[in-house]
Amino acid sequence: MTDVTPIVDVFVPYVYPAALIFTRLVTLLAMIPGFAQGTLPTRFRLTIALILTLVLNSAMGLVVMPFPSSVLDVALATIREILYGVGMGITIRIMLSAIEAAGAIAGINMGLSLNVFVDPSSGEETMTLGSLMGLCGALMFLALDGHHMVIEALLAHFRAFPIGKTSYSIPDSAVIMKAGRDLVHHAFIISSPVIVVTLLLNMSLALVSRVVPSVNLFGIGLGLLTFVGLLSLGFEGEAVLTYIQRTMEQIPYQMWEFSGAALDG
Repeated sequence: MTDVTPIVDVFVPYVYPAALIFTRLVTLLAMIPGFAQGTLPTRFRLTIALILTLVLNSAMGLVVMPFPSSVLDVALATIREILYGVGMGITIRIMLSAIEAAGAIAGINMGLSLNVFVDPSSGEETMTLGSLMGLCGALMFLALDGHHMVIEALLAHFRAFPIGKTSYSIPDSAVIMKAGRDLVHHAFIISSPVIVVTLLLNMSLALVSRVVPSVNLFGIGLGLLTFVGLLSLGFEGEAVLTYIQRTMEQIPYQMWEFSGAALDG
């Protein structure tokens, strides 16, 4: 019987670091809308993750690392890569969630709050208009070469936070609170034209209904709210594009902040 131990000993130092790179990468991709479970076939997502793993590993000079003697060290190193992947993915998720939240806020003000469906990727109820704006934001992100930026930031992240270690720095609570505050702030800023226009229209309809109580403006008002709201959304494309461009410049820094560190400058 052939002894395969020498062959295993040769390949393990190459496979172990590749597995850690794959873990951080696939966790990052799982946080990005479009790669979430239920939206793309599992085989396709794994294939993309494996290809990117080979590319990143080659860019880092084909990392070689001995397999730890302790199972605990392997578990801690794997958990560390998962946490890093989640932290990096949250930064992109927040950017697109702000656009989706802006669409949901606009939909509520337009009287489309009854138009709700279950998002298969998250299992939560989502407004159609919010999902549509989130999809448009994701397409803009790709059109602006956001995926290239993510790969470059991920490569720099691997060099700043090498694989194989078991130590992990918890992100500052102020960073997490600032991210949540910025999400809500940007969502209301993006949807502000629809909020202002629909508010003025509702006030006008209320005044007309007060002056002429016999006129039933419910049917007309709902149609006007939808029409005026969609017309206002047509002028928000430039605002969404500007928001994505500015946020893309900050994403690498935010990835470092969510990894328990920050870039200088």
